[in-house]
Amino acid sequence: MNGFENSNFTFPVDDTKNDYDEDYEPCLKLLRLVEQEAKEIKPHQEDVKIINLGEEGEEKQVKIGTSMSKEMQEQLYTLLQEFKDVFVWSYQNMSGMDPDIVYQKLPLKP
Repeated sequence: MNGFENSNFTFPVDDTKNDYDEDYEPCLKLLRLVEQEAKEIKPHQEDVKIINLGEEGEEKQVKIGTSMSKEMQEQLYTLLQEFKDVFVWSYQNMSGMDPDIVYQKLPLKP
């Protein structure tokens, strides 16, 4: 005996609505999940301004964010100006680097 001898299979056990019911409303949690799934995750983008750390006629440009206060921007500029010698501004500043290994490639469409 398998225990199904007295079972009645004439009536369906599942009485939930199917996807074809016109008055079916999905729950809010499901709607939020679908909405979240459709969102595209993008990198954070902040407006930046370019500042030159070089002397007159010399370009040593860096970008800093503009969302910080003016006072903080000035402090950051002072800090960057003080330590501008730790940045590599050209290939000539990278002594010991083999040019066969280190290069920049800009893929452009014709």
